[in-house]
This record gives sequence, structure tokens and C-alpha cells, in this order.
Amino acid sequence: MILLLCILTGSAFANAEADKEFAYGVGLYRDGQFERAASRFSEYLTRWQDADRAPQALYLLGECHFQLRAWQGCRNAMDSFITKYPFSELVDEAMLRLGQASFESGNSHDALNTLSTLHSKYPNSPLVPDAVYWMGESALLESDTSSALKHYRNLVERYPEHHYTPWAAYSTGFIHEQRGDSESALAAYYVVWTRYPDAESTPSALYRAGFLRHKTGDSPGAGELLEKVVSSRVGDEIKRHANFLLGEINFENNNGAEARVYYLKVIAADSTSDPAPQAMFALGWIASKEELFSEAGRWFSLVADRFPKNDLAPQAMYEAASTMSKAGNDEGALNLWRRVANEWPLSPEAGMSLTEVGRELYRLGDYKGSAKTLEVAVQAPMDKPSRARVYRLLGAALQSEGEDIQALEVCKIGLGLDPLPEDEEEMLFSVGYLSHRTGEFNQAA
Repeated sequence: MILLLCILTGSAFANAEADKEFAYGVGLYRDGQFERAASRFSEYLTRWQDADRAPQALYLLGECHFQLRAWQGCRNAMDSFITKYPFSELVDEAMLRLGQASFESGNSHDALNTLSTLHSKYPNSPLVPDAVYWMGESALLESDTSSALKHYRNLVERYPEHHYTPWAAYSTGFIHEQRGDSESALAAYYVVWTRYPDAESTPSALYRAGFLRHKTGDSPGAGELLEKVVSSRVGDEIKRHANFLLGEINFENNNGAEARVYYLKVIAADSTSDPAPQAMFALGWIASKEELFSEAGRWFSLVADRFPKNDLAPQAMYEAASTMSKAGNDEGALNLWRRVANEWPLSPEAGMSLTEVGRELYRLGDYKGSAKTLEVAVQAPMDKPSRARVYRLLGAALQSEGEDIQALEVCKIGLGLDPLPEDEEEMLFSVGYLSHRTGEFNQAA
């Protein structure tokens, strides 16, 4: 009897200690101290793996890992929970978390399998709409856009009030947009901002719709939507891109003053990432059109100097040189054109810049330097008419150096490259003149 009492007392003490440890872990979890809570639940499961609270501890361990974005830890815990406690009332929640953690860790195939099982095995679970949404996301990650659209449509039609539904409608629009179906995309985006005006996805839907309308030539419609974006509570990135598009719309409509306002807003918000370089480049164009060449040059140089790896950089430096040339700073222009050729040798602007250097040297009477530069320029990437122009300039430089035979051959090559009419006329004259000088009278005639 005494022995039995001792055993019962020890069991009661162990249960009390286990409950206390579990409650402490729950408190940490509720306070958002997920790392400490995970440690407590892990220790609990090591010491009391058969305790009444063990299922909840295992589930909460997985939940802590989920909140910590420790996806593999979450997957391990939830998979273990589903295997050990298949009849628990938490099993559908565990399956949802397992599917989400699989998705977040890039295992979209596993996510689809888990979420599909949840959807089919527990059709009355309140978590089915969540499963449907994440099935759509997983299918999209698998590049199966048809299945993704099916899942998103299912959510929008059957669960219109669910918190993921606005995002499902947005993703529907984005898939249609990527497929080139602007009409269907706009219809999906319209659903987002009309049915769910306060949803998190609404500014994104308005922006994408504005982008599409601008792309299809509906500037007034695009402007109206984009103004809603910039006047709403929205993330800085979307607002910057919306301001940039509003700048583009005004620029295209020859409203430089208004465009400048929007471009400056883009740069003021973040001058270090896209679309800041594009906005700076556009400001350079506006200043150049207004013949404010010094201002234009500053903006163009800023793009090239701050964003040397951006696709716009060589073009920006080329335009900076051109504005210097227009402002009468020939030496500065030559230095910048040379920079383009040296720093971006494979860009189309490299050939264009060398062409300008050759042209400028010719104008200054340095025919030898001009010919040498143009011989390099003609090897750079460019279209046929541009290459024909380089050959025309090279022919003129060689002719001025007294190299008539070389000049004649160069002009003949240029004529075979679909030259522009003004270049063709000059090269025909040069071929005739040089043929006469070199004794090729029949060709000259």
C-alpha cells in the first residue's frame, strides 16, 4: 500500500511538472518568443513524449518553426504530428502548415500533394479555402498556370469573402497579363479594386491595370488609376513605379513640367534602385529638349556614374557627351565619348561614340586620328545604315589623308550596306570622284 502511494505521488508530481513546463512554453509562444518556446517544447517532448500534452507540444513546436521561417524544422514537426496523431482535431491545421512550409522552402510538388490531401480528405474543414489558395500558389511555382488559374477561380467563386481571395483575383490577372491577354487581366484586376477596395492587393491591381492601359495607349485611363495608387496607403516600391509611369505619360504627352514633378518624386523616394536611373535619364531628355544642356548633361552623367551596370548607362554617357558638344564643350564631349567606348565596348553606343570622336577629329583637321578611330568604330556592334555612315566618314578621312585607293574601297563597302539617302548620295559622289582620280574612268562615269 505504501509502495502504491509512492508510485501515485511520483506520477502526480511528474504530471504537474510536465503541465508546468508545457504552460511555460505556451506563454513564451503567446509572447512571440518563438525560439525560446521551440526549445521548451522540444525539451518537453524529449522528457514527456507520452504525456497528454505531447500532441499539442509537437504541433506548437512546428508552429514555432513556421513563425521563425525555419521551414525544414516546421516540415519535420508537422509531418511527425500527422503520422503520430492522424485523428487529432489539429491534423488539418498541421497539414496546412506542412503544405505552406513545403511551398516556402521551394518544394512546390510536395506542397501540392499535402494540400490536395487536405482538400479531399477534410472537405468540411474551415481551412479548405486556405488550402485552395496555396494549391494555386504551388501550381504557379510549378509553372502550371492552367492549374493555378483553376484553383484561384475556385477560391474567388466559392469563397468570395476569404482573406486570400483578393490575392487570388490579383494572381489571376497577373497570369493573364503574362500570357498577353490584357483584356482578361484587366477584368481580373477590376474585380480586386471594386470588390475589395481596402485589400492589401488593391494598390498592386490598380498599378498593373494602369500599366496595361498605358501599354495599350489609354493614357487618360492609365493616369486615373495610377493617381489612385500614389494617393493611397501603399508600399514605397509600388508608389515609386506608379509615379514613374505618371511621369512617362506626361512626357509622352509633351508635358515636360508635369513629368519632371513625377520623376523627381521617384528619385526623392529612393535614388539608388529602379526606376530611379530611368527617371534620371528621362529628366536628362526633358532638359535636353528645353536646350538646358548643362542640366541635361548632369542627369545623364548621374545615370552612368551611379549605375554603370544598368542597361541605360552607355546610352546616358553617350547623351551626356552629345549635350556637351551642343553646349560647345568639344573637349569634354570627346572625353565622354571615349569613356563610352572604353567602359562599355560591346554596347551599340560604343560604336556610335567612336563615330562621333572620328567625326569631331575630322572637323578639327586631325584626319589621321579620325581615320584610325573610325577603323575601330566600324568593327563595333551597329546596324547596317549606321555602319555605312562610318564607312562614309572613314572614306572622307582617308581621302583627306591622300589615301585615294583605300578611300575608294571603303566607300564601295559602305554603298553595299543599305545606307541612308544622304550617306548614299555622298558616297556615290566620292566613288565617282575617286574613280576618276585613280584612273577608273568607266566607273567614274
